[in-house]
Amino acid sequence: MKRIVFSYSIVVAVSLAGLFQGNLYATGKQKDKSILKVDDFKHFVDYFNRMEDENLSFAIPNAEAWDWMKANIPLFECPQDNFEEIYYYRWWTYRKHIKETPEGWGITEFLVDRPYADKYNLIACAIGHHIMEGRWLHNPEYIQQYAHVWYRGNEGKPMNKLHKFSSWTPYAMLQAYYVNSDKDYLVDMLPDLTADYKRWEEERRNENGLFWQNDVKDGMEEQISGGRHERNERPTINSYMFGNAEALAEIAELDGDQATSKLYAAKADTLKELIDANLWDPEDQFFETVKEKGGFAKVREQIGFIPWYFNIPTAEQSVAWKQINDNNGFSAPFGLTTAERRHPDFRSHGCCKCEWDGANLAIRNRSNVDRIGEFAE
Repeated sequence: MKRIVFSYSIVVAVSLAGLFQGNLYATGKQKDKSILKVDDFKHFVDYFNRMEDENLSFAIPNAEAWDWMKANIPLFECPQDNFEEIYYYRWWTYRKHIKETPEGWGITEFLVDRPYADKYNLIACAIGHHIMEGRWLHNPEYIQQYAHVWYRGNEGKPMNKLHKFSSWTPYAMLQAYYVNSDKDYLVDMLPDLTADYKRWEEERRNENGLFWQNDVKDGMEEQISGGRHERNERPTINSYMFGNAEALAEIAELDGDQATSKLYAAKADTLKELIDANLWDPEDQFFETVKEKGGFAKVREQIGFIPWYFNIPTAEQSVAWKQINDNNGFSAPFGLTTAERRHPDFRSHGCCKCEWDGANLAIRNRSNVDRIGEFAE
């Protein structure tokens, strides 16, 4: 059965598609019959363009942002103006990261060059997110070519730093297929995706069947539960690999490859059982990291919610969500914290201008993090 996961900022817009199929895009011949009128939203982009002195631009500069957006994105309207503004701002910023490479379209994580990036300043940490967001674009070539760059952009081979960070790319690509129905593209990528899964098994799977990862290579360094060199069994990578295995089973079935489909379905089933048996702390009632030397890390962190992204938990495990509204849990005046506020090591691990031990995700610079502490106490 198909399971589409929605990015939180566009869930309402996507639900409109079910009610008014074919009317989200106010372009070309569809303009006159659209439920929403495209020009009603241009003022957002005009405002965004005025906000900055554009010192960097790639494939689509600010001056062309509105033309690109009205040709590509689903329209969205709601009674809350700031929520509507955020929706269009996300697309406006997404567009800024699209760049042309000799191998096809790329999508960067940062606008400025980063020393740990691969060719074309691409970073593997955000591949799954970029594809999940970009699947709603009217032109599917942006995310399709982007995946090609990562898996075939190194003289026909994967990019050197594809495994620099954990990823849920096969899962995201299947979700994109649910939107664009491009079966030929997806099954053509199956050999690349299965070879990549096997490499993850070789590099990151423990003898017990669970996967390990350093917190920094999950893109969330300086966590209470982890470390840059600790090989911990984390809810992140294990959830990703479950989602990837489940996706590969379905992609193989689309390709008529029953043997591969059954193999990856079995991998997914096994990993789901292992996650439930080993990463759910019955005492804390939360999915938690298991340390390299054994035992739960005994800290609730935002990564404990990731299994729900892939529909792994049972109904009983939904008790974990009570921590969202708990002031001693994740609830704070300026957004959710990345670790529970009650923990004695809350906001104690920050270094290197990075901090995932409790500070709000949006504020990582130490000078600003120090100020956030005034409100988080």
